[in-house]
Amino acid sequence: MSNSATNGNRDRRIGLPALSRYGMLAIGQFFLLLLFLACSPSARANDIYVTETGGGSGSSCSSARDVSSLSSGDWVGGNTIHLCGVIKTAVTAQGSGSSGNVIQLLFETGARISLPYCPASGCLQIDGRSYITVDGGIPCGPSVTNKASCNGIIEATANGSALANRVADSIGVRLNNVTHVEVKNLLIQNMYVHTSPSDTTPSAPRPSCVEIPGTASQVSIHDNTMHDALWCANILSSAPSDHIYWYKNETYNTGHAYAVGVTTQTVDSIYIHDNYDHDHANWDTSNCAYHNDGIHAFQTAGGRITNLFEYNNVFGGNWGSCPTAMIYTEGVSFTLFAFNNVGLGQNTGPIGNGCFTLTVGPAGTAYAYNNTCLMGTAQNNYNIKWEGNSDIQNNAIANSTQYLATMATNVTVPSGKLIDYNAWGVPASYCQWYLASSTGTSCNGAPGYLNFSQWQSFLRNLLPSSSGDAHGFATASLGLDAKGRPVAGSPLIGKGHNLSSICSGQPNPGLGALCYDAAGTPRPSGTANWDIGAYTSGTATATAVAPPSGLTATVQ
Repeated sequence: MSNSATNGNRDRRIGLPALSRYGMLAIGQFFLLLLFLACSPSARANDIYVTETGGGSGSSCSSARDVSSLSSGDWVGGNTIHLCGVIKTAVTAQGSGSSGNVIQLLFETGARISLPYCPASGCLQIDGRSYITVDGGIPCGPSVTNKASCNGIIEATANGSALANRVADSIGVRLNNVTHVEVKNLLIQNMYVHTSPSDTTPSAPRPSCVEIPGTASQVSIHDNTMHDALWCANILSSAPSDHIYWYKNETYNTGHAYAVGVTTQTVDSIYIHDNYDHDHANWDTSNCAYHNDGIHAFQTAGGRITNLFEYNNVFGGNWGSCPTAMIYTEGVSFTLFAFNNVGLGQNTGPIGNGCFTLTVGPAGTAYAYNNTCLMGTAQNNYNIKWEGNSDIQNNAIANSTQYLATMATNVTVPSGKLIDYNAWGVPASYCQWYLASSTGTSCNGAPGYLNFSQWQSFLRNLLPSSSGDAHGFATASLGLDAKGRPVAGSPLIGKGHNLSSICSGQPNPGLGALCYDAAGTPRPSGTANWDIGAYTSGTATATAVAPPSGLTATVQ
């Protein structure tokens, strides 16, 4: 009998199908391959625990490795690197994950990266990496009122006007040339504690909490609290970037909370929404070296910003004597969508360009819907300033003793768009609409100023397609509570334009969020009128804010 027959009979005796020696060899190689893949670093997820001076196996915080022992072999997809205790050296990402196989950098309870000052490379540096999630462990955004409960902390402990160091070139988290990176649930604090009006050491954009100085795509910064930095969260580079999401963050004690600046590149699809920004007064200087803004977006002649969405943001607190605007845009070619934003701040000097300055350049377009500006006390300031192509509807503007609105005469309206349905919180006879480049206009002898009927006439003459704010109105009180929400009987209720045709079916984030108010309440679909302003009726619990006193119809 041949060997092959003998082997076949033996295989049948043990219940196996007859196989050649080559078939058995193939099966063995297959199982060896599975064993190799299971044991390879890229196929298994490891939990690696590190602290400042460890020396353990890295299996837990109580047996943590030294953070300096981390290498590229640890920074592989699927791994979670756990930070334990107080780490007094900067941390640098040394590898990338992949789609579905993300690297996590997780702050364990009580963990923090804490240095006297953060270097220009960042207390946490993620350069040239992708698919990394940095997680403080628990949310630390506007919904968290007790910041002592926040867990993951990145901080400078001795950098500022009256502290041991005055290092301006300092960054909390640097994200340079990255894709698919998420930073969430952190407390990033005290990058530079500015306490003296004579201190002009910092130079924009740094010190920063989070900086994107190069190319970036698919980056999310959310549910963080960030405070005490000059330009807290910014993207400023000559490289193209797209799909950057800043949302559900709280910022304060900053010069700029958010900045988007372009030079020669195109930045596309930037979403800044559902943030709470407040209290900029500590960055006042004697010569106003740092003009304070909530969101500042700008560009030079060679750059372009497309699809910039700014919505559901609340601005409040003390803005000091050197603010420019809560939302301040300036550019050459801009596409801006600003809606459901609420300005509530107080200031000790004029807000030079108002709650919202929407300058997008002759080739750009600003879409401004359902914003509310209700300064905490009556101030001498612009409340809204419009330049460039504009579609301005359903905005509620009040509590200014000088300008409710200013508009340059170069404003145009995109075909089929409107400047209409806006509510103004002063009597219609008051001279509080202003033309920045006016000729031959005056109100009660004040050149350039208009009352409400003159404002409507100006719009009809300059912008025939704008309807001349025909459905808008001016009244002594808009019936808003201290948070900018309409109370029972408010004249804003049911007086706005229904814009559901613009937002229905749109993705959220994006224009889809316009179908809801700033608190997430759905607005009417169909043809029912919307309420004017950022909030719908039924959300207020307080009485209306009294209109400002001491206003006069004549501006001297």
